[in-house]
Amino acid sequence: MNQYLQPSQRVEFHLIGEFLHVEACPDVVLIETMRGQYRLKQGAQVRAENLSGKVTVTNLSDKAGAVEIVSGSGSYSPPTEGRAVRVSQMPAVEVSQMPAVQVSQVPAIEVSQMPAVQVSQIPAIEVSQMPAVQVSHLPAVEVKVGQVIPVTTVTAERLISNVLTLVDGKATQASRSARSQVMVKAAKENKGIVLLGSYELEASEKITLPTTAALSFTGVDGDKIQLIEMVK
Repeated sequence: MNQYLQPSQRVEFHLIGEFLHVEACPDVVLIETMRGQYRLKQGAQVRAENLSGKVTVTNLSDKAGAVEIVSGSGSYSPPTEGRAVRVSQMPAVEVSQMPAVQVSQVPAIEVSQMPAVQVSQIPAIEVSQMPAVQVSHLPAVEVKVGQVIPVTTVTAERLISNVLTLVDGKATQASRSARSQVMVKAAKENKGIVLLGSYELEASEKITLPTTAALSFTGVDGDKIQLIEMVK
């Protein structure tokens, strides 16, 4: 049966079979058979061993529309083509190997602007030990023809010589602000080593220092230190 029914309109048809399926209807239809009454919506179905006889169909919707009833013997499964299908669970899919993908060319990526990077604080870096630096060879220095290499020389307006004698193992040369350099020599007659701070001066050994500071010596009593100060 397939008819266009107005609201509350009723139609009758004769059924011979075991099932009755509402294929289409506006909302709810009332199905009356010899076995009873059924309020059905689209997709609903009535099954019984014997539904044969007169069937009355009433459109209970307030809208007019096509009402299609499918009936017959056996079982009936409505077609699903064109209807939404809801899948509640998909089986697990396991891929053991993916096919190789070959890319012949990667498209160029152009960046027109990079975001500004602001650093609020640089973390402290602590170095516990620096590696030893060993220089095995220095490159040759080439002086071109006509090139002038400035050489700084130290001049003095006068020289002041002095001899210190260690008393109680100590001797001191006072500081002098006008001094540019001082030459220090341990006398050749010394019996021991003269210490300038922690620097050792053996007999007849000398050293030149560019300093204006006071010089403190220690050593064996009676040993002497010879000094020549270059004063500006």
